[in-house]
Amino acid sequence: DIRKTCEIFDGSTTVSTFSADSTHYHGGLGLYKNQPASVGCSYERHQKAETLSATGWIALPKHSK
Repeated sequence: DIRKTCEIFDGSTTVSTFSADSTHYHGGLGLYKNQPASVGCSYERHQKAETLSATGWIALPKHSK
């Protein structure tokens, strides 16, 4: 599913990395314990949150908003 793909951009190159377990279309992106994190999805209307680790995406507790 293209909506679960993830790329890392360092300012000049893009590298594909682990796909997320959930879609986060129009969701939020930020840092959680200094790691990338994504929250929610307007398309599927869920509150799922995930953080990216060295081995893939890890589920976090659902976000309240």
